[in-house]
Amino acid sequence: MHRKSSNLTAVLKHWNTPKRRTQADKDIIARMSDYPHNRREAVFCWLWDNHEGVTEIIGKWGCSWDGLVKVMKADGIKGSKGADPTGNAVRRVWGRVCREIEERERRKR
Repeated sequence: MHRKSSNLTAVLKHWNTPKRRTQADKDIIARMSDYPHNRREAVFCWLWDNHEGVTEIIGKWGCSWDGLVKVMKADGIKGSKGADPTGNAVRRVWGRVCREIEERERRKR
């Protein structure tokens, strides 16, 4: 059973009080609301942020998923449970990233 975080409660209390919101708070909220993958794991976020480069390295240069994982590990990326990502897991997440980017582009039209 999980207990409520007193730190999170304090942050929410502070943020839910408009008169106490600083410019820094407003900037953080704006950045968080613009970020397309707020509650995603690090692998998803890294692939999203590097979509163009990953597309090129996989398609044009034929890099393996395990090779891409080496780059992700060098950047400090961990899986959702804190373990190093695997090539197969990254491949599956890549499919979700591509689908969501395509859907986002469709909605923009």
